[in-house]
Amino acid sequence: MKFEIKSRYNASVLFSLETESLKLCVEAAINSRARLDGANLVWARLDGASLVGANLDGASLVGARLDGANLVGARLEDTIIRDGITVQRPPLQVLGLTYPVLIWDAHMEIGCEFHALAEWAEFDTKQIVVMDGERGAEFWKAHKGVLLALAASDGRK
Repeated sequence: MKFEIKSRYNASVLFSLETESLKLCVEAAINSRARLDGANLVWARLDGASLVGANLDGASLVGARLDGANLVGARLEDTIIRDGITVQRPPLQVLGLTYPVLIWDAHMEIGCEFHALAEWAEFDTKQIVVMDGERGAEFWKAHKGVLLALAASDGRK
């Protein structure tokens, strides 16, 4: 199948490839040093993708799945991730827990839940249970302090 990565600004094709998935297309584009700044990657399934050194400045990653994606050295300045929220730097990734965690400039994504850091700090057990039941509540009880401290120590509050 042919996949195309288009500009979010004018829909011009930035990179295209005959391959099995958009994830593989994005990885190939990065490996070939294609310019992906301003790419429209809305709802792209990029979980586990190697995005090492990618230039995604100005890209739209709204709804994209980045669980386990390797973002080491990726440029994300002015990249839109959700609801018009723009990030200025790569997220801090925490892997190996029950849920993948991405700490953005002022937001945190745990699994599929994406909220401002201030909201995460205020969530009580009942609110977490609504998100993902007792499993989620146990996770948050065990990791809340460390995750919020990581966000704060990285200057992301």
